[in-house]
Amino acid sequence: SQVKEASGDVTVSAGEVKDKQTVLDNAPNLNAEQKETLKDAPLYDFSLKVGETALGKFNAKVTVTLPYTLKEGEDPDGVTIWYVAEDGTVDEIKDVHYDAKTGTVTFQVEHFSYYAVAYRETQEMRCRRGVHNFEAVRTVEATCRDYGYTVYECRDCHAVEVHDFAERKEHAY
Repeated sequence: SQVKEASGDVTVSAGEVKDKQTVLDNAPNLNAEQKETLKDAPLYDFSLKVGETALGKFNAKVTVTLPYTLKEGEDPDGVTIWYVAEDGTVDEIKDVHYDAKTGTVTFQVEHFSYYAVAYRETQEMRCRRGVHNFEAVRTVEATCRDYGYTVYECRDCHAVEVHDFAERKEHAY
């Protein structure tokens, strides 16, 4: 392991990146959604040195806790952590826990680098707020006995709504 090969004082540094835009500009693999998610997200730089040797990867997981205050209307389930690699690739860390009492998000890593605390609302969260992704699944034509209507179903949560009512038709004798 790198730790066994290095000697000297152990130095851990962590802090919010002041020139975040430069880091993001040097991340060529960011897609439009990731850029939008990260543009207002605090970005942190973590490093570990033993002597003068920077350690990139650990043989164990390290627990990291960072501050994050939910903005009005944000759901705790939308708090996420993004790992921004030196080569510009970005990965979302799936296993994060937001603690509303302390205003912190906790996650585990096997290496230090750049990490951003971001908020990303999923379609599931939008559905819980009643904002659905409806599509028409069936249209019933009006007859002389029944009103017409269209059935809409959410592609994500399968909620169903009925709209576009049509008046009954006149009898045709």
